[in-house]
Amino acid sequence: MKPLYNSVIVKAIKKTEEKEGNIYIPNIGKETNTIAEVIAVGKGNWTQTGVRIPPECKVGDTVMCPSSFTKFTHEKTEYLIGIENNLLAIL
Repeated sequence: MKPLYNSVIVKAIKKTEEKEGNIYIPNIGKETNTIAEVIAVGKGNWTQTGVRIPPECKVGDTVMCPSSFTKFTHEKTEYLIGIENNLLAIL
């Protein structure tokens, strides 16, 4: 997989579910941020003057991405794709 321009492909890191006593609290209807590992990064974006802006994150970084990233499946593995500018943090 090779994302274009300033796109980034990430794989969500499995999180533990919240629980109150012995009861699991589902995340239904909640918009949450996702902690993920960067799988692939595009080459960056271009300025109006033709200068390439390199990406800030690299493959293997752990990042926090918003719920607006698009989910897709490739070879039976679920990934998220979005614009690097929308990443919230590199952890």
